[in-house]
Amino acid sequence: GFCVSVHALNNLMGCLLNLNEIVWFWKVYKEMDSLGYVENVNTFNLVIYSFCKENKLLEALSVFYRMLKCGVWPNVVSFNMMIDGACKSGDMGFALRLLAKMGVMSGSFVSPNAVTYNSVINGFCKAGRLDLAERIRGVVMVKSGVECNERSYGALVDAYGRAGSRDEALRLCDEMTSKGLVVNTVICNSVVYWMFMEGDIEGAMLVLSDMIDREMDVDRFTQAIVVRGLC
Repeated sequence: GFCVSVHALNNLMGCLLNLNEIVWFWKVYKEMDSLGYVENVNTFNLVIYSFCKENKLLEALSVFYRMLKCGVWPNVVSFNMMIDGACKSGDMGFALRLLAKMGVMSGSFVSPNAVTYNSVINGFCKAGRLDLAERIRGVVMVKSGVECNERSYGALVDAYGRAGSRDEALRLCDEMTSKGLVVNTVICNSVVYWMFMEGDIEGAMLVLSDMIDREMDVDRFTQAIVVRGLC
C-alpha cells in the first residue's frame, strides 16, 4: 500500500474549499482525522478558512485555540483568514480585536502584513466608514512599516466612487502613480463604473480612452460596464 502525505491532503482540501465543496471538505478532513494524521498549521488554517466561509467566526476562533493546545504555532495566514472572515461578515469589532492581539496570540511571532490591513480597509469601505479606512492606510500602516499596494488603493477608490466623491477617487489614482504603483484594470473599471452611475458619460469615456492608449487589458467587466453605462 501507500500513504498519502498531509501535504497532499491539505492540497486536496484547499481545492475543495476553493470550489466551495464544503461537504466534501469535511468528509476528507474527518477521514484524515480517523486515519491518525497529525494536523499541521496549513491543515488548521484550512479548517479556520472553512468556518470563516460559513461566517462561523467563533468556531474558527475555537479551532485557532485548539491549534495552540496541540503545540502548533499560527502564522500570518491563520490571522488573516479570521480577520478577513470577520470583515466580510461585517463584524469589524471582532476583526480589530484580532488585529490588536496578533502579537500576544502568536507569542510575538506574527505581525500584520499588507493582506491583513487590506482586509480591514475593505471591511471599513464596505461599511461606509471611509474615515476609519483612511486611518488604517494613513496612520496604522505607516506606523507598522507596511506599504500600501494596489489592493489597498483599489478598495478606497471604489468606496469613494460609491460615495460620490469622484475627485477623491481620482486623487488616490494620482497618488498611486506618484508612488510607483500601477492603476490597474480593476481600479480603472471602478472609476469608469461610478462615472457612468453619476451620469458623466464623457468622463467615463475619457478614462476608457486612456486605458486603451496605455494598452491596458480591457476585459469583459470593462465591456459590460460600458454597455450598461451607454444603454
